[in-house]
Amino acid sequence: MANKQLSNTAFLDKGWQWGGELTVPLFKHLDIAVQGSYSGLSASKAANFVRTQYQLQDGTIQAHAAGGLDGGHMYTLTAGPQLRWNLGKFSIAPGISAGYMQLARKGNNLSDSLSPGGAADRKQQVTFLTTSDIKANGLVVTPRLQLGLALTQQITLRAGISYMTGPTVTSSSEVLQPYGEAKDGKYTVGQYIEGKNISRTVSAALTAWNLQTGIAWSLPGSKSSALKPAPENEFAPARTAAQPAQPRADSNETTVKATAPIIISPAGNITASMHRQNLYIHYIPSSFAQSSYRLVIWRIRDGKRTPIVQQEYGPHWNGIVPGKLLQVDSTGISLYEAQLTAFYQPGASGSTKSSSNLLQFTAAAIPVYENNGESNIAQFNIQNNCTVDHLFQLDSTRCLGGDTIRVYGHAQILPNAAGVTSGVLTFDPTFIETTTSTSVTPINFQPGSAVTVTTASPTSFSFDITGDMCNRQLRVFYDFSYQCPTLSSPAHIPCADTISLPCCICNYCDDPANMNISQGTKNVTQNGGNIQVQQQFTVTPHNITAVTAQLVYIEEDGIDEACRACAENEAAVYHFTGNQQAQWNGGGAIAGTAGNSTHTFPAKIIRWNSNNQGNLQLQMQLGLPGLAPLECCSRKIRFCIRYTFTNRDCKTCEKLVCYSILQKAQRGAHQ
Repeated sequence: MANKQLSNTAFLDKGWQWGGELTVPLFKHLDIAVQGSYSGLSASKAANFVRTQYQLQDGTIQAHAAGGLDGGHMYTLTAGPQLRWNLGKFSIAPGISAGYMQLARKGNNLSDSLSPGGAADRKQQVTFLTTSDIKANGLVVTPRLQLGLALTQQITLRAGISYMTGPTVTSSSEVLQPYGEAKDGKYTVGQYIEGKNISRTVSAALTAWNLQTGIAWSLPGSKSSALKPAPENEFAPARTAAQPAQPRADSNETTVKATAPIIISPAGNITASMHRQNLYIHYIPSSFAQSSYRLVIWRIRDGKRTPIVQQEYGPHWNGIVPGKLLQVDSTGISLYEAQLTAFYQPGASGSTKSSSNLLQFTAAAIPVYENNGESNIAQFNIQNNCTVDHLFQLDSTRCLGGDTIRVYGHAQILPNAAGVTSGVLTFDPTFIETTTSTSVTPINFQPGSAVTVTTASPTSFSFDITGDMCNRQLRVFYDFSYQCPTLSSPAHIPCADTISLPCCICNYCDDPANMNISQGTKNVTQNGGNIQVQQQFTVTPHNITAVTAQLVYIEEDGIDEACRACAENEAAVYHFTGNQQAQWNGGGAIAGTAGNSTHTFPAKIIRWNSNNQGNLQLQMQLGLPGLAPLECCSRKIRFCIRYTFTNRDCKTCEKLVCYSILQKAQRGAHQ
């Protein structure tokens, strides 16, 4: 739908649109999206204008255009980043794109043959509306929001809304102004014949709201696709399966030894676990960071090994397999075996190779894997004749000071048909930080490392993590055990969940990795009726974009009535005046800007824009209150200035610095 001005004057109307989008994942929540579309615009706006504005007192007007009305069409091609979050089957993806658009519409002429006095032999052609050709092209910017609902592993239903701003569109039109006054909103044929054309021209930026819906298809094996069962005759057992060919090192290529993956958790006691109906394969990746992985899962039944799942994954696979693919037996315990094979398939600038569904990137060296890249063959059971679901939720985190983070959560057994009302959650002694696959040892479990959970109410728990965990992902391992009435021994289900950890830096000014502000020397002196302030800071390790200084506190002692006097400029008292300068690393002086609405001094706040780091020297001047020019008169003054520093990530921190000075009377001068 075009903006109102173009809609009412240029008669650009809403219409339909066909489009397509190609999305390339870059990171976990960041994609690059390329869109193209073709839109057909409706011509009904012009026809409706003539039908409602021009009516006959005796008869009807049937205006038409020779060859039909042209509503116009538009092409767009844009690209840009979009963020993406998946919430179960649902997804949300805000983004913004920019690109090129082209709009074209032929001119239209709406007219009708009218007969004065009903004389058919004296018909005259009357033109009611004439619009000019429209041609516009240029830059278009489109913020957008998409919502998705996964129908299958590869097909997603999408709906979205976007707002497009484009180039300026210029259009001219002529509308008929009938002669004289209307009667009940209607004119005679003669008034139309004697009427005159009025020219109108509009020039405005093209803006439009778009609503879209459609189907999205993901390439098999992409980051968003799930594992797929394989035909039983497609894979041999793992010990005799054909392995991927090792890369051949040419004379000009460098090789590096690489370890095979290991299916086991860092604590060494879990190979796979179930959580929220997903299977987690816990593995230690190959030492070659750009390794991809081939997963095969076999079901063991009646002494036979049958492959049921096979899929390839790119580097940093999170180990998730949809549990519905495991073909669990209806009763008893199902036994499975799993194996990972690491391989490296070089690509070109991230392009997709025909022999693989994965995005591969060329590395500086070619890996030679131990054991042909094959992991151990790990066994795990799924017990399903006494199914008890439970809720395990990692709720929140809190910084306790230093590098200690407390993680809070709760758990509960859900109502079940097996009659189980209580169970035990036992935390593993070792968790894992998933970004770097580093082992993490939790401490201070509350109420303990083993927690009793029931169906009656949720049981709360907490534990602490120490070390540099800023913006890291923590995977928590635990064992859920319960006693089924029909079984002789307790059921044990190894499980896992993940939570994002915060950055526990309370003051951004003390962040050595981003913005570390150190206060240096300071000096205050009296210069006539003013205070000269010099303040030095050291800024590391990155550039900052802005510095401000604001007078926030003033304290002065009482003085004798005889010493009181008016200042020469009362508006400047305890305000910044004169030339306020900043100097980076001994370079040229940068003048400050007043922080009031008029950007003029005197002012309570100063701002310096910058893109620097290192040694910062500030020089400021404050107006003093009046003091009688008597030798015995003086005034003790204490004042504080709040300095703020803003970095490239728009984070702002503060430093409060206080100063003291003894104001002395200036004999022979009025202050």
